[in-house]
Amino acid sequence: MKTLLKKVALTCGIAFLMVFVLIHGKIAKEFATLGLMTWYEHMIPTLLPFMIFSGILIRLDLIKLLMKPFSFFLKPLFRINSYGIYVIVMGFLCGFPIGAKNCAELYKNGKITKEEAEYLLAFTNNIGPTYFFTFVLSDIYKTKTPAFSSFLMFGIPFLYGLFLRYTLYRKKIPFYKKEDKKTITLLSKKPAYSLFEALDSSITASLVQIAMLGGYMILFNLIVLIPFTLLKANNNFYGSIHSILEISGGFAIIKHQEMSDLTRMLLVHGVLSFNGFCCFAQTMNIIQNTNLSGGKYFWHKLVTCGITLLVIMVFQNMVL
Repeated sequence: MKTLLKKVALTCGIAFLMVFVLIHGKIAKEFATLGLMTWYEHMIPTLLPFMIFSGILIRLDLIKLLMKPFSFFLKPLFRINSYGIYVIVMGFLCGFPIGAKNCAELYKNGKITKEEAEYLLAFTNNIGPTYFFTFVLSDIYKTKTPAFSSFLMFGIPFLYGLFLRYTLYRKKIPFYKKEDKKTITLLSKKPAYSLFEALDSSITASLVQIAMLGGYMILFNLIVLIPFTLLKANNNFYGSIHSILEISGGFAIIKHQEMSDLTRMLLVHGVLSFNGFCCFAQTMNIIQNTNLSGGKYFWHKLVTCGITLLVIMVFQNMVL
C-alpha cells in the first residue's frame, strides 16, 4: 500500500511539474537557461579538471605520496589514513562535489571503510573557496568582516569534523599511527591501472558525473518556477526559497533585495552551510552506487547549518 501511494504521489508530482512548465513555457525556458549557463560557466571550468585529476590520482594510487606534507599536521588531528587526509584537503580546497566524489571513489576502490567514508562526507562536501570568494563575497554578499565569514564557511565544518572524530566516530574508526597496521576490507580488488587506462577511466567517469550535475541544475531551476509563480508578489520570500532550492540562481536574486545585514548574513551562510536541495540531490547521485547513508549526510548538513546560524546570532554585535 505504501509503495502504491508513493508511486501515485510521485506520478502526480511529475505530472504537475510538466503541466506547470507547459503553461509557463516562456519563463520555464529562462529558468532552464539560467541553470544551463550556470553549469556551463561555473561548474565545468572550475570542477571538471579537478574531478579528472583526482580520479587519476586515485586510480594510480598516488595519494599517499601527495599527502605527505599535509599528513604531518592533519594525521595527528584526525587520526585517519592518507586517503582520508586526501578527502579533507581536496574537499576544502576544491569544494562541492569533490568531497562526495572522493568519498565514493575511495570507498568503492577499498581505500577507506564505509564508516570512514560517511564520517568524511559529513564535513568535507562544502561549497568551495573559489565559488565563495569570487562569487559570494565579491558579488552577492558585501561583508565588513570577511575573516568571520570565512570562519563560518570553512572553520565550522573543520571543527565539526574534529568533534565527530572524537565523539560519534571515536569507536567506529579506530585510532592508529602507522598505515601498515590499518586493516581495510576491499570492496573490489581491481587490477592496477596503467597511466592511459587511468586517464581514460577518469575522464569518462568525470564527464558522466559533470553531465548529471548539469541535469540536476536545470531540473531544480525548473522546480523553482513554482514558487516564482506563486510568490512573485513577495520577492524577499521567493528569493529565500529559490536559494534553498538552488543556490546560484537564488543568490543572484537576493543580492538586489533590501534586507538587514543580519538577515542577509543568516540567509547566505545558512544556505551555504546546508548546500541547498539541488546540491543534496547531486550528492545523492554521486553516492548512489554505494551503500553510504544519504540520511546521515542530510542530518549532518542540518546540524552544521544550525551551528552556523547559532554562531552568527551569538557574535552578531561584534561583526555587524
